[in-house]
Amino acid sequence: MSPFQAKMAPGRPFRGVPTCFHARGDLIVLEDLRARGFRMADRKAGLDVAHIEAALSLLAPLHALSLAARAMQPELFECRIAEAVREVMFSPENEAWYRGYYKSASGAACSIVADAFPSSEAYLRRLQSFTDDGFFQRMVDLVSAKWAKCCVNSSKVEAYEIPLVLCHGDCWTNNIMFRYDSPSDSPREIVEVCLLDFQMARVGSPALDLATLLYCCTTRDLRRAHLHRLLDLYHSWLQETLEELVEDIDVRASLLPKDILTLEMARCSQFGLGIALDMIPISTCDSDAAPDLYSSENSVEEVGGAEKFELLKAPPSAEGRRRMSELVQELVDNSYI
Repeated sequence: MSPFQAKMAPGRPFRGVPTCFHARGDLIVLEDLRARGFRMADRKAGLDVAHIEAALSLLAPLHALSLAARAMQPELFECRIAEAVREVMFSPENEAWYRGYYKSASGAACSIVADAFPSSEAYLRRLQSFTDDGFFQRMVDLVSAKWAKCCVNSSKVEAYEIPLVLCHGDCWTNNIMFRYDSPSDSPREIVEVCLLDFQMARVGSPALDLATLLYCCTTRDLRRAHLHRLLDLYHSWLQETLEELVEDIDVRASLLPKDILTLEMARCSQFGLGIALDMIPISTCDSDAAPDLYSSENSVEEVGGAEKFELLKAPPSAEGRRRMSELVQELVDNSYI
């Protein structure tokens, strides 16, 4: 991406990642961002509006670089990005292993929804339909789709090409660090943001990152009050970066029109829910209740059947139960699932 980085306005290259000092095989040595005052937000509380805005201000130029590269130098995008970055989670060869994992996670979510809406079976039925035996293939299709269809009116369905970008792939609270204008605990302004952990990076719709961030890291109340404005901000920041990288106005306007972003957010909302089945319980539980994936006692290779997936489950907290049930209710009410 360096040719496009060089085109950006002086003093504004994309620097939203820690410096990499060494990378070889499975060894990566990165800058300790804490030395520069970076901190993580409260995992259990999620991200408020200011922190979401800061995260989107970083995702927008990251996605814009990919859009510009694909439009202006498609061979660069295909050879350096699309061919190098492979889906590591939602690929057909992983289905046998993850089938049990997501059966366990979806069963817990269904129990939460059943308890939250005892007088309305519609929410539980829709969630059960979403998490049926075709769930993993549905997630595979969402991350790998190149074309999508939208209903223009009752008699016409049109297809559109999905804008493809380099996605972070695991965009949640613990993979975003913030630097503030003051080290104290008093109200502070966010002055810099960095993204960590690109091991789940994928080439796909930018809405995959946005749905993960917005559905796994925020509350329903925040989304009700700010979702449309946040997406407008993201789109405007993306367009600002594209203006610096793509001179042709018509080409620039075609890379990610606002209506396509809206359609992609609706389509990828299912992906956000699929990630939330796993992420909300982990992000909202107490630290001592979170599964230790690196403990020899929790090695999934040492146990079999359903037991190995139970070891990886985080017990749902009250906050986790609330956020999961409200997310399902929101997506069902919006006819997204």
